[in-house]
Amino acid sequence: MSGFSLSEYLTKFQTTDRESYPRLQDPSRELNVIIDQLAVSPEQIDASPDSLEALIDLCHDFPHLTPKLQTQLSYLISSSLSNLSKDIKANLSSNVNFTEIGGLIPQWKRHLEEYGYLIQVLLTFLQDELHKVSSQSTNLNRSAKNSKNDSANVELFKRDCNQMENLLESITKLLEINLSKIFQTTPEKDLFIGLFTRPLFVLLEIEPVTKVSSLKMFIQRILAMCVKNHGQSSSIQSSLMTNLTYFLHLSVFNAELLKLLNDEYNYPQLTEDILKEISTRVFNAKDTTGPKAISNFLIKLSELSPGIMLRQMNLVITLLNNSSITLRCSVVEACGNIVAELAQDPQTMEHYKQQIAVLIE
Repeated sequence: MSGFSLSEYLTKFQTTDRESYPRLQDPSRELNVIIDQLAVSPEQIDASPDSLEALIDLCHDFPHLTPKLQTQLSYLISSSLSNLSKDIKANLSSNVNFTEIGGLIPQWKRHLEEYGYLIQVLLTFLQDELHKVSSQSTNLNRSAKNSKNDSANVELFKRDCNQMENLLESITKLLEINLSKIFQTTPEKDLFIGLFTRPLFVLLEIEPVTKVSSLKMFIQRILAMCVKNHGQSSSIQSSLMTNLTYFLHLSVFNAELLKLLNDEYNYPQLTEDILKEISTRVFNAKDTTGPKAISNFLIKLSELSPGIMLRQMNLVITLLNNSSITLRCSVVEACGNIVAELAQDPQTMEHYKQQIAVLIE
């Protein structure tokens, strides 16, 4: 199906009332037909004029499918994208002359965009359901025995999280591809990657989700890969700063994400840029959430990445002049954490001896 336009489908999905999508008469039969097609190859997604549309209709009808069909559909999409990504990565990484596979690029791009759209639709519906469930129960991360309603919500939460994990794992496989070879322009690549990052930042607003360690790990890894390998540092910095301003429960998550970027991806620049932005932030006198969230973030970051924070301490110390006493206290506590963490290693302590002396002063 060569006429697929990601931007058109995406705009239509974002502007359509999701309750208005038509119910399918026999979704089980349609899903079985598509399962048989994609079992041959993930590239069969648009083998016939109707196959892709049938799959899109199934995804649009996701909230009304039975739990069994939902699980089958999400697994089909995630496993097919994983297999397609592995094939594309292998071809791009081979020693074959690039001109020999250049003719495949438009086809790969189309297939990735088709699967990307389907992934975004499923992420959106799952995230909607997780929002709803989390608002109805306060003990989703524990075994619920208080009521049948709580128990049902816990089971639904677990099922949605499991499906979400499968989808996120397939995204990590996708992000191993050098997407700049597939998407020739930056706007095209940014639009494509945004299919995954935008729903994730909305998902992070749900506090119980951030307490599911496996989900949190996948989300952090996806964001780290987008920053390090796909040029998304600026957009993700903007989203992280928004999180720090409005959501207290994301302070620790963001500090852990930056530690992952520093330690495993050798990318301290985002941490440094965020600290620079924080140092210039001016808060409204009535704003209590922002200063508290950023204070918690600075304290946690000083525990996890003391060396990087020490290098930018001249910026952070400017917060001592901030009108918020919460922020001023967090800077003092962060200084103490940095000294305490670095003092545990004599070699590190010696390396930073001069800076630490200035810090204590």
